[in-house]
Amino acid sequence: MDNKSLLGIDDNDNAIRDQYELTVLMKDTNDDIRYRALQAGKTYQSVLAIAESSTNVGVDQAADIFRQLINIRACEQLLRSQYDLDTGTSYEYFNTYERIEARYKVERLLYDLLQENHVQVEVNATPCDVLSEV
Repeated sequence: MDNKSLLGIDDNDNAIRDQYELTVLMKDTNDDIRYRALQAGKTYQSVLAIAESSTNVGVDQAADIFRQLINIRACEQLLRSQYDLDTGTSYEYFNTYERIEARYKVERLLYDLLQENHVQVEVNATPCDVLSEV
């Protein structure tokens, strides 16, 4: 899979892969869940952009992205229990072996960078609110 395929197509330039955006918008769910899923998509796209880029990630950028990722996970858990859902949407974004592999490589890179620099990242008390800041 080449890098363009890894990132996918984003014709409307909103930092969310079009295929994922369409999947989220067509889901039979409420607006709150759709909004949070689209916000998460922006973070997911930044993860894939790091995977395909040869530039180094700074500590501040690593902390921001890692914070977003853990808050996305916590928000998904809250929304699943609140709305009695089976799954979140990350599996729809990372929907190929190459994207899954890229995600875990970047997460490991971010984790290692934060650990080396003794930076702690925690889940926000209201993790879904953090997604509004993406």
